[in-house]
Amino acid sequence: MGIYDTIMFKVPIKCKLCGTPIASTQTKKFNPILRTYYVGDILETGIITGVVEEELFCPNYKNHPQPPQDLQNQNAEVPENSLETEYLPIQKIPPQNVYLVVWHKILISIEETYEAAYQKITTFGIGDLFLIYEDLYVKQQTASSKFNRIKHWTSTYLKYLSLSEEDKSRIQNKELALENIQYYDILKYIGLENPFEEYLKDLEKEKPSCCDEFWD
Repeated sequence: MGIYDTIMFKVPIKCKLCGTPIASTQTKKFNPILRTYYVGDILETGIITGVVEEELFCPNYKNHPQPPQDLQNQNAEVPENSLETEYLPIQKIPPQNVYLVVWHKILISIEETYEAAYQKITTFGIGDLFLIYEDLYVKQQTASSKFNRIKHWTSTYLKYLSLSEEDKSRIQNKELALENIQYYDILKYIGLENPFEEYLKDLEKEKPSCCDEFWD
């Protein structure tokens, strides 16, 4: 087995044999130290600029069509009116590859064909790099904002739980004096079986007022 690096895909790639989404691949072609890389990351590699071919591994491979035992021979004939992939000897099924595009040691793209990878690397420029990092920056800011909101909500809910029953009753009845305004965000979740889980569901449905196109 050895040590590999993991390359995560921005969009899962479907297996050509069964359609199963493949979210990542592994490679030894950089300086493998069990790192996980995403598009936009700087690679630990001696490759400055180039295209790296890597084979995909489908997690559903056990359910792929397998040739009958009598067709394991490379020279076996395929029965008439049969699907080629159904009877094709295992060693004849071509691998499904992806192409990792490296530009100045930066992983800039993952393509399904060499032609697309070559086109990417020959036309890529500083402006394209800015777009990659702008996207990553917005996602980082979105994640940071969500984390802070979750932290604040949780802190507020725990504070509510520590109140006396009389104070809890006033808050639930929306008798919100100025000092109780801080509990406004948790009101709709009080009394639910799983308040935190419901809050997370609502949070995932929201979109920020800016950068809507970057919200996943």
